Amino acid sequence: MASSPYLQQVIFDLKLLGLQPILAHPERYSYYHSNFNFYTELKERGCLFQLNILSLAGYYGGSVKKIAKKLLKNEMIDFVGTDMHHQNHLNSLQAFAKQKDFYKMLKDAPLLNATL
Repeated sequence: MASSPYLQQVIFDLKLLGLQPILAHPERYSYYHSNFNFYTELKERGCLFQLNILSLAGYYGGSVKKIAKKLLKNEMIDFVGTDMHHQNHLNSLQAFAKQKDFYKMLKDAPLLNATL
């Protein structure tokens, strides 16, 4: 999978239309992992980010978890959610929610979920 060469233009176009672009699970786009500044550029263009909670649990691997934590640490995450597609997702989420780290990671994040 590769990055869309038109992503920044699409964000710009959506903003011009008065729409708010939200990028789902940006931590899972491995092609941006080696260029963290690209995340910053997207944020500067007005794109909001929704983190997949299972990424913090390590469900998608160590590199995804590392970027997810870095995005949280840098207060770049606006929303959290899940890609709840099957029972394994639910089981993993339930197990992660029982850990102290789950609440520790999210407790001070400036999330917008409650504003929806």
